[in-house]
Amino acid sequence: LKDSGAALIVTDSENFQLALKLNGFVTSPIAILNLDDLDEYTLCVHGNRRIETDPNQIAYILYTSGSTGKPKGVVQNQRNILYYIRNWTRLFSITGTDRIAQFASFCHDGAIPDIYSALLNGATLYPFDIKRNPRSEEIARWIIAEEITIWHSVPTWYRYFVNTINAAGEFRRLRFVVLGG
Repeated sequence: LKDSGAALIVTDSENFQLALKLNGFVTSPIAILNLDDLDEYTLCVHGNRRIETDPNQIAYILYTSGSTGKPKGVVQNQRNILYYIRNWTRLFSITGTDRIAQFASFCHDGAIPDIYSALLNGATLYPFDIKRNPRSEEIARWIIAEEITIWHSVPTWYRYFVNTINAAGEFRRLRFVVLGG
């Protein structure tokens, strides 16, 4: 929070106490918005504002493992994200009809292409909590049930998934499998 210069923490009731604790790490308090406190009308009226951003404005800060013993923040700006996601979009022909699986934690850089390609193309993002559903058979059933069109994961999870294909059924909607990491 100190490095980002954040002006707002967005949370829900389940994580509100954590947001309060996070606020204790900064010198001046940051506003906290609990989405559960907003009604549907408020979200609709105030949710469709067009906000201009500078291409050089910070999009996010990713922390390295810290070879010096102290994690170091690496800044990504709006321009870099847009360039990367435009290429990702072209390469995989992502449209508003796509259903993108998100296996990486939202705080990991592996989730960036999943999150932003969905947001910037009107596609639907389907987070899958591997910690709660660690069995590869569950992933296969989930891919079929949710009609996932784009899979993006590390090769290890894909290897587990491949071993369940015969038992799970057909993956008619899956267009791309993207492996990295």
